[in-house]
Amino acid sequence: MSSKKWLPNEFEAEFWQKVTKDIKKHKKSKLVIKEPNTERPIVITRELDYCPNQYQYTLNGLILDDDSNIDRNTIDEIKKGHYPIDAKIDLHGYSLKNALRKLEQFILTSWQNKFRLLIVITGKGSGGNSIKDMIITWLNYKNIRSYILRVGTAPPKHGGTGAFYVLLKRDRKRKK
Repeated sequence: MSSKKWLPNEFEAEFWQKVTKDIKKHKKSKLVIKEPNTERPIVITRELDYCPNQYQYTLNGLILDDDSNIDRNTIDEIKKGHYPIDAKIDLHGYSLKNALRKLEQFILTSWQNKFRLLIVITGKGSGGNSIKDMIITWLNYKNIRSYILRVGTAPPKHGGTGAFYVLLKRDRKRKK
């Protein structure tokens, strides 16, 4: 890169004024727009949200395709795709924040309805910060982890590497 300073031309400066003239900062917004300077183009950054206690990790974390806590017959049925699927959710098109909220709600509702096997469709994902890359992290949050027995990659007929099976724990204390 050259050592010359970047200066907006007349068109860019006028365009910037038109675009930003009606913008007012929202009271709750964490979006920070830095004014253009002479050294680099416009930079838009977003502050990271604080991680509340409910999103702390559990000590006994889930590992993808870990079969150590489940009997062999159940594992075989799940892997072959013969275990009955009770519900599914497709998280395509959601932002990370909204996808997490939808996933939480889906897991809790499914557990309350005594569902066992769920499919969570995330898509193949691209880049390092996709829903697919975050799913194991989210399922290890302590407000969700307590309901989950196993998480694994779905077979090709149910989405392959773009989908996950989530096996929920039974509530043996609750009456049927």
